[in-house]
Amino acid sequence: MMFGFGRRDSTELFGQPAASTDGNENSNSTNNAESESPTPPRQPAPASPTPAAAAAQAAAGNNTNKTPKPKAVPNANGGNESAPAQPINMEAVRMYLIDESLSFAERVERYAQSQLPLQRLVYVNQIADCAKEVGEQVAVEKLFPLLTGIAQDHERIIRQALAAQLGQLAQVVAPALEDDSTASQQQQRQQQQHDNDDNDDDDAKKQPVLRRSASSNATRDFKPRAFKPRRVRKGIGYGQIRNVIVPCLEKLLADDVVEVRLSASRAVVAVAKVMDSEDVGSVILTLVLSMAHDEADDVRMTAVGVLHDLARVLDPQLIQNFVALEMKSFADDPSFRVRKAAALCFGTVVMTMAPDVVVAKLLPPYLKLCSDRIWGVRKGCVESIVAFTQVVPPIERAQQMVPLFERFIADQSRWVRNCAYEVLGRFIYALGSNLLTQELLEHYVEVPNLSDSVVDADVAYSCAFSFPAVAMTLGPDRFEEILPTLRALSKHTKFNVRRTLSHSLYEIAAIIGPALSARYLAGLFELFLRDLDEVRMGAINTISRFLAALPESFRGNFLAHVWSVVRQSEAVKVWRYRHSLAAQLADLAHVLPRDVVVTQLVPLARRFAEDKVAVVRDQASLHIGQLMLRVLPTTADASFVDLCNWYAQFARHRRFRQRRSFVVMSLGIFNAVVRSVDDDDDGNGGDNEASASSSANVDKEGWFAHLCVPGLELLRTDKVVGVRMAVARFVVAFLQDWKDADARSRALVDAVLNDKDEAIARVIAEGPASARAALLGGVVNEEKFTMPVPGLPWHARDEAQRDAELRWRATRPHGHSVRDVGASDATLLPSAKEMAYLCERIWNKSSDATSASSTTPNDTSSSSSSSSSTPASATEGSQGDESTATAPEAYADARFGVASTDTTSTSDSAES
Repeated sequence: MMFGFGRRDSTELFGQPAASTDGNENSNSTNNAESESPTPPRQPAPASPTPAAAAAQAAAGNNTNKTPKPKAVPNANGGNESAPAQPINMEAVRMYLIDESLSFAERVERYAQSQLPLQRLVYVNQIADCAKEVGEQVAVEKLFPLLTGIAQDHERIIRQALAAQLGQLAQVVAPALEDDSTASQQQQRQQQQHDNDDNDDDDAKKQPVLRRSASSNATRDFKPRAFKPRRVRKGIGYGQIRNVIVPCLEKLLADDVVEVRLSASRAVVAVAKVMDSEDVGSVILTLVLSMAHDEADDVRMTAVGVLHDLARVLDPQLIQNFVALEMKSFADDPSFRVRKAAALCFGTVVMTMAPDVVVAKLLPPYLKLCSDRIWGVRKGCVESIVAFTQVVPPIERAQQMVPLFERFIADQSRWVRNCAYEVLGRFIYALGSNLLTQELLEHYVEVPNLSDSVVDADVAYSCAFSFPAVAMTLGPDRFEEILPTLRALSKHTKFNVRRTLSHSLYEIAAIIGPALSARYLAGLFELFLRDLDEVRMGAINTISRFLAALPESFRGNFLAHVWSVVRQSEAVKVWRYRHSLAAQLADLAHVLPRDVVVTQLVPLARRFAEDKVAVVRDQASLHIGQLMLRVLPTTADASFVDLCNWYAQFARHRRFRQRRSFVVMSLGIFNAVVRSVDDDDDGNGGDNEASASSSANVDKEGWFAHLCVPGLELLRTDKVVGVRMAVARFVVAFLQDWKDADARSRALVDAVLNDKDEAIARVIAEGPASARAALLGGVVNEEKFTMPVPGLPWHARDEAQRDAELRWRATRPHGHSVRDVGASDATLLPSAKEMAYLCERIWNKSSDATSASSTTPNDTSSSSSSSSSTPASATEGSQGDESTATAPEAYADARFGVASTDTTSTSDSAES
């Protein structure tokens, strides 16, 4: 059969097969059997029409079905004869054809009502896309009239597809919000005040170590989420949502098939998000409450699930007046499946209500469900206990929640005990230190040592996952009480337990402070760096944050491990290790001492910038500007000029990928030196005197125009189109809108924008967003490029980690830039004249080195002698310039060690 369907499936989707038109009921196998038997007479084959007869039929306009050429069938005498073939029923074939001459809306309108279920399924799944393409008016005229009939389709898969489309269709025709700027501003102020109240004291934020007092978590008042009423303009599309989509959902929510009901439940929430807040209560909530009183258990279960999802978008007052009463009714439902669904739903509902209302209305039915005789109901209560503990006052936590959890830990059902141990860490954090009993803490400490007869082995993963939350609750003073648990988890046989610890070890270090971290966590971090690849990746991804939590004297020791990881990744071609380290170069530069940065980190960055993998090169190149700021000399040395010399050589490199890397490095320098000052001017940075002083001493012309623009001018006419396009993308995405650009940078912008090259014109036509995306690729995901991004993408796992991340961000600079240079170091930044003088010598030296190395490219001895003589000639030129240099130039030579510059050092010397 077609499309690989069985007989039943093909009959349901494609309809009944066409009946035979020639009256011959014998199959080919029957004909073969008859041809092999000599007894029955053979039927003569139908005579083929003569050419004259065929021509006559054609002239007469005979449009009857053509008979295919009959097959040759072996006979009893060993010969072949033609077997009769059944003619094709063209009417049946036309049923499967799609008329491509119709428009998209016309095809959906026709084939969504087709007799073939397969065609209906295909075009029902395209209703929302079609509405998005044709617009609201056409959708209302052609698509919405189809919905009521499709909701009654006898195929359940089509009803399920329609339910999934209704939520998307409502978002397509969703009305615009009313212009209520006053209410919006008031809501923003309320939200800001709510956020400020949730934060701890400002003095605690300024501490470099994450600390929480023992009573802060227990005494703080829970505040439900802020709610902003939604007001929309009720036009034609909104009327279709109320009059067509909602009735269809009402029918689908009462469907006999559970998959259809689940899909309709998700659609109800999507529709509620685009409706007016008043209609959500009067239409959507009324619909769900009517389902809650249905006689069928399945419908009441569906109502519980919908209320669970609607709790996030409903007005809290509606939840208090209506939903709370229904939850109490669900707790007394005769069906254990409804009670189980209600137990799971309690956690979401209580997070939207005030503590006093929760204690008065929802806590009694919840406690009743906790004693249910069905273990599935009790397990659902365990999953909601953390939310209850966060909401109820401290006295209820001590008198109700703690004894209740002790019962769950000792429950007769293995599944209830498993769930209790899984949420134990989060329950301890929600409970608070002064309410934490020694019995609960002992239960947590013993999790890695529990036997399989008590709980499953997977409970250890949950224990490791919530370890930072427990450490935060106890604080540094009591960390040693859970230290045996940490050590046991770090040696657990399951790698996923060790992996989650490797990702969160920096959070634990930030909680307990530098001294305890160096004593207890440094060895574990080194152990994770030598573990399996899955575990090692967590330590590598967070190495900059972990080093920031250690004493400064311990930080440089880990660079040896970093070099070891780099060598191993190059040996087995695991480029993701190098990519992760390259993404943290700027963070490491501000964590490590300057001498370690010069001798270890800069060679590592130079190695990454010449990596064979493109994303590693680009990621490292973006941090070169930050490293230049970090290696500014405190005494006369050549570190800064050496790094600038190495950077300039990329513009004349013989390989095009290195020349393209020069553009990316220039982007990093532009962001570090230019855009950081622009951000200060816009009021986005420089909140203190030190940062303002340092920003004022940075000369944008001296840093960018003299150091970067000469190379960009050279690469603008590069012979490789990819390099030219990279320069054009840099200009279009970043330099084009530079409001304080100097004359030379503006000339570069004008030259690129007036370029007649076809590829450059295409880059300009695509615009800044496309140019930024093409230049950065997958290196930076932020819409606005602000380099470097502090750490890796952060995904909040629970409240403990959110707290840790927010505090960690509050105690460090928001992005490393020139504002990070203290007021006492502001004089280290080169002035405009110093930078112009240094850059002129750098570019002249880069040009001499390139010409010397390219004189005899095929002569090994000649090229080696030329390269060896280049530093001497450059030194002589430097000494000659010093004799006639002006005071600022001579001061620059002495200050930056230009006369002693040696660019022959490589990363190999640092590695050794």
